[in-house]
Amino acid sequence: YKLYLNAVMAILVWFKIGSFIMVTKSFGVYIWMIIMMIKVIFNFMIIYGAFLLCCSLIFCSFFYNENKEFWDYSTSLSTLLNASFGNFSLDNFSERTTVYGRIIYEIYIAFSAIFLFNMIIAVLSNVYQALTAQIDADYNTNLILAYFKMEWEPWYGMLIFAPAPLNIVALLMTPFLLLV
Repeated sequence: YKLYLNAVMAILVWFKIGSFIMVTKSFGVYIWMIIMMIKVIFNFMIIYGAFLLCCSLIFCSFFYNENKEFWDYSTSLSTLLNASFGNFSLDNFSERTTVYGRIIYEIYIAFSAIFLFNMIIAVLSNVYQALTAQIDADYNTNLILAYFKMEWEPWYGMLIFAPAPLNIVALLMTPFLLLV
């Protein structure tokens, strides 16, 4: 239980660090670019998931008695996902379905590996080119909004910048900082 809690806390700390990095001029623009590309990749993965589910259903309905890799829907889905990453074998089709089974399987592999993965590269490069100006404007907007969140207040001092457990240390160090 403590391990999971520590993992969640580490992720939250990285989100906090990321919120500070997002307002820097050198890294903020790139962080926003990565966030926009993650959104595009998520949309692409939904399309690819639908394609994978449809192809899995087709292969399961055609070859459920002929090939052990397509005997049920989950095995068919796993086999086609592995084939997308290059882990496939054309030797498992029976004699009756060897010709058209291999042809359909090779068409799926070619379509999946060549078209879909090259499409995501093309989409991301187009997003990068199209969003360069928009990202700079979004960065400036984020900088203005973050200014009000992180504005220095003399009453609170260093307690604003320290995350939750470290602000106690900053509070204890305040008398020493005032003496210096």
